[in-house]
Amino acid sequence: MKIVFRILAGTLSFLVVVRIFFFDWYIVESNSMLPTLGSGDVVVISKLSKVGRNDMAVFYLADNEIAVIKRCVAIPGDTISLVNGYFKLSNGVQVGLLQSQKKLSYMSETSGAIKNVLPLYLPKKGDSNPHTKELYAEDYYYFCGDNLVNSLDSRNYGPVPAGRIEGKVIFKF
Repeated sequence: MKIVFRILAGTLSFLVVVRIFFFDWYIVESNSMLPTLGSGDVVVISKLSKVGRNDMAVFYLADNEIAVIKRCVAIPGDTISLVNGYFKLSNGVQVGLLQSQKKLSYMSETSGAIKNVLPLYLPKKGDSNPHTKELYAEDYYYFCGDNLVNSLDSRNYGPVPAGRIEGKVIFKF
């Protein structure tokens, strides 16, 4: 009996360590990532993988209150703009889910959809703030839902600091 208990305790301890430091899972609670992810889908994240352009990630909006899943469309050091519904980097490369951006481009400005964003530079850790001359303490990322017409994302709440990113989505089921 003691051996069974030790095996169970060891297994449980191992799983807790893996979940805290390496991997976790989340249930998608909205349709802002359609058609890629829908409400009720489950995703597994890697807490060690670096988030890059077009990766999906889980992050917290503020003070670990609400976890959301969105697609990264710009990384630290990028300058991004949204022109008539299409995301573009300063080098002209389009990023994000183009199918969704096409839908957004057809929306009228009176619908409330955010179709245009002036060029925005995403600071890297160590960059200096031009207004205060202070150095940025962390990197910033720009996230958007794949369902751009029905998504609250960085167009609404701004760039996301790296410290709020929980991990990169590596698997969906």
